[in-house]
Amino acid sequence: RLAGLIAFVVVAFVMTVWVIERRTRDDDFSAAVHSVETLLAQKIDTSIGLMRATVAGLGTSDEIARAFRARDRAKLRALAAPLFETLHRDHRITHLYFTDLDRVSVLRLHEPESHGDVIDRFTMKAAAETGRPSSGIELGAFGTLTLRSVTPWRHDGETIGLIELGEEIGPLLADTGLSLGVHLYALIRRDTIEPTAWQLGRRMLGRPERPAEFAGHVLVSQSSAEIFPAERALFPDLLRDGSIRTVQTPEGPLSMATAPLADASGRVVGVLAIFADRSRAQATFTNWMILATLASLAAGAGVFFSFNRALAGVEAAYRRQHELEHRLLTISDEHQRIVQLE
Repeated sequence: RLAGLIAFVVVAFVMTVWVIERRTRDDDFSAAVHSVETLLAQKIDTSIGLMRATVAGLGTSDEIARAFRARDRAKLRALAAPLFETLHRDHRITHLYFTDLDRVSVLRLHEPESHGDVIDRFTMKAAAETGRPSSGIELGAFGTLTLRSVTPWRHDGETIGLIELGEEIGPLLADTGLSLGVHLYALIRRDTIEPTAWQLGRRMLGRPERPAEFAGHVLVSQSSAEIFPAERALFPDLLRDGSIRTVQTPEGPLSMATAPLADASGRVVGVLAIFADRSRAQATFTNWMILATLASLAAGAGVFFSFNRALAGVEAAYRRQHELEHRLLTISDEHQRIVQLE
């Protein structure tokens, strides 16, 4: 009976700790999701600050302003190219536009042969209409998800054009994922993409024309160089239900969730899929549970044997007492018989 009680207590202890661990694990991952959103927002703000500071310095150049006013693309490119190369190398800037006040592209440093088109993105329109800087994440016609900052270009007291800098979102996701130990994937709704421009742009950029697509979403950027197979297999399920949960995969347990991905206008254009490998945490928990269970069993066994030993001592004392009483009773009976015989 005592052994059964001890076993029940040990099992109840293990089950309680297991339930608490599951709840704590989901709470920890919920905090990680919040940290991803917070840290990514901080990195975006830092990048925007750098872009605006760069434009402020770039806009003071008289030579660049004269080349822009003259629409001398060759000279403008020659003057701005060294700065763009430095920004690309040191700060991962991937886009630099010079645009007139009607939003017509004069020069793209990253695509010099493409110019003369009207840029209709939200950030460009907002900067042109308000005369104030406009920034945010936007999906380009060529299928790149880019953090953009557009700043009105003031020179000699007048606004002469617009300067836009951009950074593809991939490195920001990589930095955030590395800092927090998670894998991040930016997936855009298929209905927000113009197919012809998308395919043309990806062909120009040397990227697959048919990117990975899951449940009406297209993968446009990620924090790692590859898509992990276990995570790839979970995309359809995660896109249907983005709630926080942990699932078992052949490679081990994975926690997953999604966060909404909004562009500069505030429109939700997709989701940020977040994955965390829980194998190490589960292995650590399992090891501790094994140790705790063994310790509990050892303690229970110690209590069981100590109790049995004490019980055996009590029983032996009881037997000795009983034997003594029996002997005394026997002596008393013998004494009475002797008295009767006399």
